[in-house]
Amino acid sequence: MPDQPSTEFEFGWGHDDLGLLFRVDPHGAVSLRSVSPHPGHQPVAPLVSGASLVEVRTVRDGSSAGHQNLHTEIGDRLRYQGHEISSEAGVTRLSLFLTDPISDLAAKVQFVSIEGLSSMTVSTTISNAGTRATTLLAVSSAMVEVVLQSNAEYADHRLWWARNDWTRECRWVSSPIDELLVPDLDRHSYTIDSRRPFGRSGLGSWSSGRYLPMGILDDERTGSALAWQVENPGPWRWEVGDRSRSLCIGIFGPIDNEHQWSQPLGPGETFTTVEATFAVSSAGWQGAIAQLSRTRQARREPHRSFDRKPVVYNDFFSAILGNPNEAKLLPLVDAAAEAGAEVFCIDAGWFDDEADSSSGDAAGGFIWWDSIGEYSVARNRFPNGLETVTQRIRALGMVPGIWFEPEVLGVRSPLCDELPDSAFFVRGGERVVEHGRHQLDFSEPAAHAHIDEVIDAMVVRYGIGYVKLDYNINPGPGSDSGGNSAGAGLLSHSRGIVSWLRAMSARHPELIIENCASGGMRLDGAIQRVTHVQQMTDQSDFLKFVPIAVAAPTAVPPDQAAAWSFPDVTMTRDEIEFTLVTPMLGRYELTGQLLTLSPEQRSLTRGAIDLYKSLRGDIGISQAVWPLGLPAVDDPWLALGQENSRRTLLLVWRRAGADSLVLPLKSLARRVTQAKILFPLGSGGSASLGASATELTVELPRAPMALLVELVHAVPGLVDLAADE
Repeated sequence: MPDQPSTEFEFGWGHDDLGLLFRVDPHGAVSLRSVSPHPGHQPVAPLVSGASLVEVRTVRDGSSAGHQNLHTEIGDRLRYQGHEISSEAGVTRLSLFLTDPISDLAAKVQFVSIEGLSSMTVSTTISNAGTRATTLLAVSSAMVEVVLQSNAEYADHRLWWARNDWTRECRWVSSPIDELLVPDLDRHSYTIDSRRPFGRSGLGSWSSGRYLPMGILDDERTGSALAWQVENPGPWRWEVGDRSRSLCIGIFGPIDNEHQWSQPLGPGETFTTVEATFAVSSAGWQGAIAQLSRTRQARREPHRSFDRKPVVYNDFFSAILGNPNEAKLLPLVDAAAEAGAEVFCIDAGWFDDEADSSSGDAAGGFIWWDSIGEYSVARNRFPNGLETVTQRIRALGMVPGIWFEPEVLGVRSPLCDELPDSAFFVRGGERVVEHGRHQLDFSEPAAHAHIDEVIDAMVVRYGIGYVKLDYNINPGPGSDSGGNSAGAGLLSHSRGIVSWLRAMSARHPELIIENCASGGMRLDGAIQRVTHVQQMTDQSDFLKFVPIAVAAPTAVPPDQAAAWSFPDVTMTRDEIEFTLVTPMLGRYELTGQLLTLSPEQRSLTRGAIDLYKSLRGDIGISQAVWPLGLPAVDDPWLALGQENSRRTLLLVWRRAGADSLVLPLKSLARRVTQAKILFPLGSGGSASLGASATELTVELPRAPMALLVELVHAVPGLVDLAADE
């Protein structure tokens, strides 16, 4: 590495769709001067003040600004030692090397970007180059700074974040940044910055149990935007604070003061943070989300299900509700095949040999709730073996699927006596118990050896081609097994889950893996990279489900995000059509009591699914657009589109309110020449273009009603839409 510089210089890194400019001052301090989606163009983030590229808190070295993590003493002292740039197979990398001469800690910041995308994934490795041990309390994955010249510019910047609760996922809210921070401090009298950052955190093992691990900073004056995500199926934090006349965005995995995380670092030892991804756009928050979504698609493990997007029938939200047996399932298998399903997933309860009925609900009323873990097929439920059902599924041209909850063990499970304490989360020498379950520690092979054997056997013996992996507890800060901090134990487990999923796919490359955690309690980039379907919610009310489906593409690529359809015999025709149209722009999951549907309702269901199959080639090559903006839970009208070079498929729902609405089409990148209703036909709904083709008037005379509209673009696209098989 070169000696510390004595003169100021700059260097750049990136490609045609992303440009970063760094400055090294005469003292060796490094700052990120600008981030731009197009090198040489107006930057999204012009920088002057030079905030640290890495923030580190240790027991001996804390922060210079109170409880926040943005202005750490080590971060201010880190000095440039060199950098390396490489590029291979369309991926470009920058490694930046820094050292602190006082603590003897060294930092390697790695930036990775895929050519063609205006995004970068960042992580930091801290090494102890000294002779005495230290203890890390917080290390940033990534830091980005946006400089503001006046207080008025604070008001131009809007910060977006999303509340994420059970059955109320993806609820985006925003506020001008000057309402969240203190931009008018008297810095003539004080040299310190604000001590009140604005931040959001995830706690425990539900990465999205409170908020999505995401944020967006949108400059409404210039149209530039930064979107980010933290990639860890466990705890995280991001915070935004001020520094002179700038905004600093810091991304962290677990930290000490929120997650009970600390990491001893002896001489020669290293620690690497979780990854964080930033996407930049000059097209506002929708453009930044589009870049982030494309990055998620590009970085995930390849799988054929992203192209095929098979229709899944899941039995849970039928009359079965966690109480399946052969007699109930066989006619339902026939009905699902008739409806057009391509996967039939047997949900929870197939292993319960204690009773033939359940009480309560999925919050813990099932008899099997606290005995789960062995996953032996219950003979009282399947007297002829599970193969009687799976063979019927295969015979009707569908793929058999089955539910597991692999990360927990019920306190009454016989396996509790067979596994060592090291296989469990432990606190103070005792196994952690949450809601009648033990949490298994997937950093330990003993914890998942049994479930590996069960899944392997299911694939071979029963031809299982789809697994729904559920996760219904949050066991707290983690495990202090082996003398670790609780947070360090949870981080090891979180990384173990990702490794386990990757290994399962390697053993069974055709297996489709659905990620479910009480619905959408684990919507994070790390899990998405190694699974193929993301369950968005446990919401079973077809009206309340729609805002979740509309907001889903902010958090999950559309060709991965599963949306429910709930046809029921008690519904009106409008309601049936409403629920059938909802999953059209994602992964289609059908449920409900198909056996009781009338012939007309069955025909509607089959027609909707056939239409989806003809359109699903668009999903994955299209960009999500929100003509009405991101939804609120009580919005009377909602809209979501998927735009590609040839057409936009637009879903419009009316739950209440006036019987007509004018939708602006300014969020579309291409001019529209024609609007055509695809589904439902003959409902009385209409969609007509305005004279300038910049708005669409939709009339839905009753509520609830919904329409799927095709908007044809003026110029045929360059991308050939995938033809359905």
